[in-house]
Amino acid sequence: MLLVSHDRYFMDRLVEHLFVFEGNGVIKDFPGNYSDYRTSKEEEELEEKKRKAVQKPQKTVVPEKQTIKTKLSFQEKQELEKLDKAIPELETRKLELTEKMNAGNGDYEQLRQLAEEIEVLNKEIEEKTERWLQLSELVD
Repeated sequence: MLLVSHDRYFMDRLVEHLFVFEGNGVIKDFPGNYSDYRTSKEEEELEEKKRKAVQKPQKTVVPEKQTIKTKLSFQEKQELEKLDKAIPELETRKLELTEKMNAGNGDYEQLRQLAEEIEVLNKEIEEKTERWLQLSELVD
């Protein structure tokens, strides 16, 4: 008997075997009801996604400069010491400006200036922290 219906409940109760027309003349023979087929199809799609995720080539991080040094030069030591002092000072200044801004005292122009100063400090902190990390990796 061949049954064609869009009623899932009806098909799940009566059907024990499916012929699935997948397109391009492909017919899949599936033992089970429609709910079983949908579950199987979803599992296949998840497996395919996992397989594609695994197959994607991993990006390798290539450092801009490969250093073979094991010690810092005198200038790099000086720079590292300056960065050790400068970063906490910048963080403190940023905190002060943030507190001023959050206090709500002042007009729009003053708040805008504080926000711009905080943005400049954030960029400077980020740059100095990145350089500090580079130098500290050379120490280790």
